[in-house]
Amino acid sequence: MDNLVECSVCYNTYDTHDESEHRPRNLPCGHTCCSSCILQLTRRNLLTCPECRASHPTTSLDNFPVSYRMEALIQKLKSVQEAQEAGPSGERPAKRRCGTIQKRPSGISEDLWSLLGEHESSMRSQVTGSQDTQSHMDQYRTWLADQKEQNLQLKKKMDESTQRIAATVTLIEEEYARVVAMKKEGEEGEKQLEARLECLQNASTAQEALTAIGQADQCSVEVEDWRQKCQQLFPDVNTVTTSLKVREAIRTALDALPVEADATHSPALLPHPDPASTIMDRINTITKMTQQITVENLLEMSQPIKTLVEAGRVFAVQEDQGRIRSSRISLENDQLYMYCLQDQPPPPHAHTLQVREVVGAMDPSSTLVHLHLAWGWSIGGRVQIRLSPNTPAARQFQLLCTGQTGVSYRNTKLHCVRRKGKRGECVMGGDYQGMGGQGGAGIINMRGGQYRESDREGAVLMSRVRVNRDAARAAQFAIITRKCKAGKLCPGVFGQVVRGLEVVKAAANHSDITKVTVVDCGIVLNQ
Repeated sequence: MDNLVECSVCYNTYDTHDESEHRPRNLPCGHTCCSSCILQLTRRNLLTCPECRASHPTTSLDNFPVSYRMEALIQKLKSVQEAQEAGPSGERPAKRRCGTIQKRPSGISEDLWSLLGEHESSMRSQVTGSQDTQSHMDQYRTWLADQKEQNLQLKKKMDESTQRIAATVTLIEEEYARVVAMKKEGEEGEKQLEARLECLQNASTAQEALTAIGQADQCSVEVEDWRQKCQQLFPDVNTVTTSLKVREAIRTALDALPVEADATHSPALLPHPDPASTIMDRINTITKMTQQITVENLLEMSQPIKTLVEAGRVFAVQEDQGRIRSSRISLENDQLYMYCLQDQPPPPHAHTLQVREVVGAMDPSSTLVHLHLAWGWSIGGRVQIRLSPNTPAARQFQLLCTGQTGVSYRNTKLHCVRRKGKRGECVMGGDYQGMGGQGGAGIINMRGGQYRESDREGAVLMSRVRVNRDAARAAQFAIITRKCKAGKLCPGVFGQVVRGLEVVKAAANHSDITKVTVVDCGIVLNQ
């Protein structure tokens, strides 16, 4: 009953006073929030319902009327509660102590006696609650002691590794000093060789020649001894192997220990407060949330992963020639949406997945993509399209929805309505080059594939120019908004609208179709 009269966002009880910030207000989607939370949830003149995630345009708090039915319910509940506390005769019940009804002393009035009973009951509840919390704290203390021991053991290993690194550095420095000394000796020998070579070249008498030859032979022997010594001493096997092993061991350890800057102070990492959860429940939730996200556990959508997605901390990324592009992933109405890639890196503290892994995990025989249409002051709506397998047009459509090749349908305009108001009406779009319907070149080889024919509303097909293999407009598409004439089938069908056909029809009825924009697009992950 308390949940009915509490705001589902801040958990404050609704207040019926005219100037209260916790007065209940109705949202267009049918849910209720207090005035304070509506103001906090509003971003850029748009409010997202915390219950169903529906978006509602707003310019002020007055866009959402006061829920007078909720206020009436609150008043009625208060009256019922007061009547129950008073009892059938209007008198408060006798006070219980230790499970038995205790007689009121003559020196204490009935009201005071009743007040004593209420305080005693409250104190007993506080004692029970304190005992429960103490029990939870004992569990938490045990967990912390275990974590401390594990981290101390890890610190011991890291200290040992640090000592090994220091010893290795000393070993390398000694080897370095030996190499420097030997190289200096080699440089002196090279100078002696050059001097003896000059003596050989300048000898003019037999005596000078014999002397020069003797000195040259002696110098050659010394240099050769130096070279043999270098071959024997270098490289030192112990130094090289120790250095490589320690370096690789530390690098492996660091790679296994990802550090997220300022992660301990990141509020989005913490779970949503749940009054029913215990301390250990929250510990387990946080532990799971710090684990690396994979495509598999993203699709499983456990509560920790769901919390991260709802907090806007999960992104798909693509790196191409040093350029990092990112795509946000959101959860709306229990469906996971990956949006079109943007030319910007993911925000700090984001959990990332590779786009190729996300898209690769989708069932190729049942790909579901989405387009978000909008025009004028209208927020329009999302259109979901099921693509047919084994057709180049479907593959191209998916690539242009995700932006994997660098171009996409995002921010493109619908440019034409054929047979407006008649059977076979369809809207035309896909000119990502912005040439008023004259652009939209194909991005893959369009040859081959088995296309269907259809007369159904919502059928997605290649435009007429596509049927004629016009490569300059091969990315253009058409969506049928009115059923074709009997016996009339449209060729080149590669998809079907499964949700949001009413949005496409509304766009077709717009006075100027070129004002309708694909504000975003992407792929549905949990299909």
